[in-house]
Amino acid sequence: MRIGDTRRVDRAVVLAVVLIVVGGALWLWPAEATRTQVGPQLAALAPSSSSASTRAAAGPTSGAPPTSRSGRLAEVPTSRTDLDRSSRADPAPMAAAAPHTAVTPMPGTTRITVTAPEPPPSNAVPAAITVPFASSHHPGGLQITVLPHGPDINGDVWIPGPEVGISNWSNEVSWLNSPGFSAPFSTHGAVIIAGHINWQGTPGALSDLSEYGRDDVGKTLEMTMTDGRTRSYRITQGFSIDKSQLADESPQGPLHTAIFGQTGTYGRPGHPTEELRLVSCGGQYDPAARSYTSNIVVIAQPST
Repeated sequence: MRIGDTRRVDRAVVLAVVLIVVGGALWLWPAEATRTQVGPQLAALAPSSSSASTRAAAGPTSGAPPTSRSGRLAEVPTSRTDLDRSSRADPAPMAAAAPHTAVTPMPGTTRITVTAPEPPPSNAVPAAITVPFASSHHPGGLQITVLPHGPDINGDVWIPGPEVGISNWSNEVSWLNSPGFSAPFSTHGAVIIAGHINWQGTPGALSDLSEYGRDDVGKTLEMTMTDGRTRSYRITQGFSIDKSQLADESPQGPLHTAIFGQTGTYGRPGHPTEELRLVSCGGQYDPAARSYTSNIVVIAQPST
């Protein structure tokens, strides 16, 4: 074969390769994510009629302690097994989304965008909650210490208080970190924070929780992690649950799900998140039961 023939063949091969590459271009379509939310119809916190009634403390400020036994939120779940059964999900913490790095194109080239590798998952846990707005017992706001803790020896929700030997209990809450319960920066489930409303006349860290769900919807709380990251949550609603109804219900019932459920997915489409649930006692104080008649639950959604 002559050299001229070889060149013609080479040009034909190059042309064929170009046609194959152009013809094989791919079109990518973004998948739509769906948002699911679950929750029963619950008793909303009633609006206040005046500033004074709005900022009134829930329950007595003196007398017998507000909770029975180890300061649990309700009579059920009554065992570690029941508590764990209140949610079957096993949420996996998700690292913060990695930024996209753009490669500057050279003249005459095609612009390409690549994604930087995701950082390894963090083992950080909640360390503190900042309440930046005023409330009845905390006019300057509040900085709350978070203590990670599973259920107590009776299988009840563990709450820091003098009855369990915690001296700084009025400024501390517990984060329920039992297996299957969510942490901040997750893709579903709930971060459950529990604390006392008061104890023998001393306001607790969540003494004004009913106000948060009634008067402070739209305001923001901030969670600080042990690795320094922060997660902002915007208050969306508050409601109360009668403890007697909770005691008569199975751990899989709608009232238990409203407090402990871990199957919900929140956030905007394509960006699933967990939610924050703050839980304390409320309603009237029952001296015979040495406990309040209700639980107060405030829901907050991530805003960052």
